[in-house]
Amino acid sequence: MQRLQIVTPPHCRLSTPTRLLLQSMPARWVVQDERCGYYDGLTGAVLTWQDDAFSPACGENGETPVADAFTQAGAGPTGERQLSVSFRTLHRPTADLVLGGALEAAWQALTGGLPAGWGASEPAGLTWSRRQLTELAYERAPRPTWTVVVGTEELVSRYGLKTCCASCAKPAGT
Repeated sequence: MQRLQIVTPPHCRLSTPTRLLLQSMPARWVVQDERCGYYDGLTGAVLTWQDDAFSPACGENGETPVADAFTQAGAGPTGERQLSVSFRTLHRPTADLVLGGALEAAWQALTGGLPAGWGASEPAGLTWSRRQLTELAYERAPRPTWTVVVGTEELVSRYGLKTCCASCAKPAGT
């Protein structure tokens, strides 16, 4: 069976959409660390190259060891960590409903600013607009709409908050 295997250096982080995609298909995020070799970026399992693919290594006790780099207090040369926030809001359908207010409030609480951009896929290239987000969700209703939201370069460097995912769905009967 073929598997997608994304190999990155240790300082890379996956956006939420990419992480969800890797978890929903035969795929693996492989981190190449010069100190401890290769390990699974989601679980920390030490990996070896076997039969044209990375596979979990087997330790002396028969279990797969976890890479030291995965469990260290500092997540990399910068000591940064990644925060994933997920929330869901429900709205009564009204003619003046505008989506994105809860996302703006959460973003503001975490960073002190508003999102810079958004899109229905990565890379998110549209300027942040609650009205455009609402229009897209209404066009796609009753199917859910996944969006990616991004911060400014200043917020990325100050807080590391780069992307966020949101799902909007128009309530039934609207």
